[in-house]
Amino acid sequence: MDLPEEIQKLVSELGDALLDSLAETEGCRELALRIQESGYELCLVLEATHAPKEEDPSAVPLEGWSDEDMRALQGFGIALD
Repeated sequence: MDLPEEIQKLVSELGDALLDSLAETEGCRELALRIQESGYELCLVLEATHAPKEEDPSAVPLEGWSDEDMRALQGFGIALD
């Protein structure tokens, strides 16, 4: 399924913003450099999929997420309420 042009643009902008943010973080820059020095290239892939607005009964319950998982998601601005 092809994404609407507006969504493609938003995903592209998000990718650019994420790359900028990662580039500004010293720890991320150092890790990326170490990976590249080992002979590997890095690629950031984002995927946008249509998500139904109805509550999914098969969704993973909140108790299935660790505190570390929740902090990582919150770091990306994702809240599981």
